[in-house]
Amino acid sequence: MTAPRLSVEILSANSIELVARVRHRDAACLPTDGKLVCARRDDRIVMVAAVGRPAGRVIDVLLPERSERLDEEEGAAVLQAIDDLIKQNSEIYLAQVLLGAHSRSWNPLLLAFDFLPITTVELFAAVPDVADIDSALVFSTVSQCSAFADLLRATWQGSLDCRDLKDERTSDDVLTEYLARCGRDATHWYQIEFQGRAIGCAILAAPTDPRVIHPLETLYWGILPEYRGRGFGDETLQFLRGVAAREGRMLAAAVDQKNLPAKSVYLRNGFQIVDSQRLLVKYL
Repeated sequence: MTAPRLSVEILSANSIELVARVRHRDAACLPTDGKLVCARRDDRIVMVAAVGRPAGRVIDVLLPERSERLDEEEGAAVLQAIDDLIKQNSEIYLAQVLLGAHSRSWNPLLLAFDFLPITTVELFAAVPDVADIDSALVFSTVSQCSAFADLLRATWQGSLDCRDLKDERTSDDVLTEYLARCGRDATHWYQIEFQGRAIGCAILAAPTDPRVIHPLETLYWGILPEYRGRGFGDETLQFLRGVAAREGRMLAAAVDQKNLPAKSVYLRNGFQIVDSQRLLVKYL
C-alpha cells in the first residue's frame, strides 16, 4: 500500500480555514502574525508549526508539542521549510525555539538542522497585586525609545542571562527587537531614577491577541552594576506588579535557570515558577 503523499505549504498566520481544521496536538501555539508551516498527508493536516514576524534581527520558531514519538519525515520536512523561509531574510542573525517538557522529541531533528542548546528558561508568573511600598525610586515613561540605548547597554554589564549565547546585536538592534515585541507600543517602557540619576530601565510588553487575555510580559529590566545589591530590584518588580494589576493582568517573566540572583528576586516578590522550557538557537 502506497504511503500518503507528504507535502508542506506556507500560509499566512491568519488562515482561519487552517486554524479551524487543525487538531490542537498537531499545532504550535499559533501567532496572530508571521507564517504557518503546514504539513499534509494527502488532504489531511498532520502538523502545523509557525514562524513569527521578525523582531529586529531575531525570529521565533514555534513547534507543536510531541510527547510521543515524532514522525521524522514530517518533522524534517517542516524544519526544512522553516529553514528555507528564514533564510529569505538576510537581516536575521538568530532563530530561536523554546521546547517544553512535551516537545523534547524535537531535539534530535533540531540538532541536525544546526540548532544549538543554550539554556533552560524558567517561566515566572505573579498574580495582580498593588503593594504599598515606600520607594526611593522614580519610574518615568520615555518619549524616545532611542534614549534607552546607552542605559540598556550599561545595565547589561555582568548579566547572567544566556551567557553561552553569541550575541552579535548592538544595543540599537535590541531596542528594535523589544519595540517589535511590544507591537511598536512603548507605553510600558520605564526609566528608573534614584536621586535624580538614571540607574536602570524596564520594558513590558502587553500582547493584544483578541483570542485570549495575556499577562504583561517582562521583556527586560536592569540596574546599573554600581547600584545593585541595594534592594532596587525588589522595588522594580513591585512597581511592575502594580502596573500589571492596574490593567487586571498577571505579570510574567522568562529567566535563565542559571541566573540564581534574578530567580531569588522574583521568588521573594511573589512570583512562582509555572513552567520551564529549553532554549535552542540557530545562528544564520
